[in-house]
Amino acid sequence: MPLRVRLNFADLHREPFRLFFPAATLAGLLGVLLWVPMLLGWRDNYPGPAPARLMVQGFFAGFMFGFLGTSMPRLLGVAPLRAVEAFGLLGLYVADVAAQTAGQLVLGDALFALELALWSALLKGRCHAKCDLPPPTFVLVGLAFGCGFAGAALHLAARRWEFPPELELLTRLLSYHAFVLLCVLGAGGFLLPRFLGLGLRREFPTSSTETPEWRDAAQFARATGAIILATYLLEATGWPRVAVTLRASVTVSYLWH
Repeated sequence: MPLRVRLNFADLHREPFRLFFPAATLAGLLGVLLWVPMLLGWRDNYPGPAPARLMVQGFFAGFMFGFLGTSMPRLLGVAPLRAVEAFGLLGLYVADVAAQTAGQLVLGDALFALELALWSALLKGRCHAKCDLPPPTFVLVGLAFGCGFAGAALHLAARRWEFPPELELLTRLLSYHAFVLLCVLGAGGFLLPRFLGLGLRREFPTSSTETPEWRDAAQFARATGAIILATYLLEATGWPRVAVTLRASVTVSYLWH
């Protein structure tokens, strides 16, 4: 007779993917369902930016939060998230999804900025207590969180002040595109070789201090992130073809490296 393992309370906060992955799936479904009344002809008005917010702040960010909350303590050799941390962050996440679903974009953006700030502080604290270094590609995840926070803050500021078109475009690029792309590159540089069975292209010795190999890889990730951010500035200031071509080239080069 196979043993049936029951999920307990400790598993939920020690492995946050069990909390955030189902919540992120629900957020994605809500983002799609917002289009249904218009598609069925029940209303004529466009649902606005709420579906996009739900896909980025809800669907994508939820999976990212679950992955980081589960993997980072193991990669760093530190204690997993405590119950108050995991469930407190989940509460903020659910409140953000609920606000965006209800069309309360200002409240949702403020909650998302708070989520990113708390996650960054939490992971930074774990990094200070580390027994091992995180993957150097995760430098891009930190940069992605900065882009997401900046985008949310600019969305909030745009409610008070009138932005020029260039800054409005940059706000959307940081919120919707840069946050997602940099997270994918940061986590993907670590996960894709394992998922695709390509083997580990680079091995880093276990160490709590930066080694020359780790430092070089982290510098490469930082340089990649800086160039990608520069492409968003180019796109916002009227050079979309140059920006997209350069961004695609840098992304392919980074993943190949």
